[in-house]
Amino acid sequence: MKRAICVIMVFAFFMLYSCSFTPRNGNSRVKDAPRAENLPSESAGCSFTANLYSASNDGYISEAAVIETYGVTSPLNALINAVLSKSGIHVPGLSLRYAVAADDVCIVDFGGPFPDDIEDWILLESLILFTVNDFCSCRSICMLSDGKMPAYNGFPLGAGLMGEYTPDEYVAQRLSALSSDDAASVQIEYVLFVPTNDSPYLNASAVRDFYQKDADGISDVIKKTLSVYSAYFTKHFGRTIDTGISNALICEVTDDDIVSIRVETSKGIYTSPELLIKALYLTLLCSTPDCFGRDKLPVEITVNAQNTDLSDTENCMKAIGASFDAYYPFRSESTLERTKVFISAYDRYSPKELLSRMLDVENAAKALIPNDLSSEISFEYCADNTAVISMTAKARKSVIDNFINNVNFYDSRETRERLFIYSIVNTLVRLPQIDSVFFTDSETRQPSGDILNIFLGSPLYENPGLNVD
Repeated sequence: MKRAICVIMVFAFFMLYSCSFTPRNGNSRVKDAPRAENLPSESAGCSFTANLYSASNDGYISEAAVIETYGVTSPLNALINAVLSKSGIHVPGLSLRYAVAADDVCIVDFGGPFPDDIEDWILLESLILFTVNDFCSCRSICMLSDGKMPAYNGFPLGAGLMGEYTPDEYVAQRLSALSSDDAASVQIEYVLFVPTNDSPYLNASAVRDFYQKDADGISDVIKKTLSVYSAYFTKHFGRTIDTGISNALICEVTDDDIVSIRVETSKGIYTSPELLIKALYLTLLCSTPDCFGRDKLPVEITVNAQNTDLSDTENCMKAIGASFDAYYPFRSESTLERTKVFISAYDRYSPKELLSRMLDVENAAKALIPNDLSSEISFEYCADNTAVISMTAKARKSVIDNFINNVNFYDSRETRERLFIYSIVNTLVRLPQIDSVFFTDSETRQPSGDILNIFLGSPLYENPGLNVD
């Protein structure tokens, strides 16, 4: 009798355990799937927490603050606007035009009147720099006013470099370097934009060198900047760009005082003359004081007899690059490997562009995932800190045929399915405004049931256990 009771109890426990079991990844199989959740409203905003620096009578203060974004507003722009509103600096009409965060340099362009007191500008610069450094590790900042480099005492302000300074030390050293009216030269941080072989974008770096106050017009300013540019390129890349840079043919066009720069490069160094033109233009823009009183930088640049439209500075900024960490599945492990992927710094916090770059043919091929997905898996919108992603039927079939059912992989089909799904999830949640990812069907715009087995009818959160750095 006791034996029979024990058998019955063991059987009951087994049935109870079996009914309540959920896989470790938190997703039930489709046959046991719960009802799909509702998608977040597109009108809902997103938020993230960041440390904001502000100044008071007691010194600098860093406080955690909740920053809200709506629609396609960049988290970086929202963060800088929050600094501006909390800074206590009141310049009527001063407003953020755009901000770009490369890996090491943050470029910020303000529209409206320049402050009457240079100290207000440097104070605002310091608050943004220290806030952005906490946010994305940029260690230098280049602040423009209406698309031009501000000047003070005849010198361009150049970039501000964080170094080992505290905020108050940073302001003191910046003002000290600019305050001498009779100085013939000062050291400034030139921001140099250089094409590289490992990225389709420009690398931005701050480099310290002397600026001569008594330069004989804009031609001398440009010659000095180009010599700094050429020396930097030679030092870091082991070759000169070409004799065309250090001895660039520069001539003043007397009719309207436009500086013409013509460069010839060796074959094979650059595949894109357009990229080098933008590199030179942005470098000169960030070192020429107030464009010598002109509405825009008065230069014309040709590379190998080609030119490009430089009338829209903000559009030129899109050529600056940044890197982000994407997580991809690889052949022999049940893990996701962190891989550096390059993106336009202008779109660094755009989930749409990040997903597109992650799935483009070149990057997907390296990770052995199907390379025909960039137009089949799309970002729709972000709300309530959830990124809504749509997948076509073609995408599901390609993932099943070319990845999940790929016998060249050592893992099980369900593991491969999980790795593909979480490669997207674990990558997108790196963005500050995204905590989860919701997959939808591109035709019905409703929650996607599954790809094969894993339930996709609710937001998915990061699975950090899959990541390998």
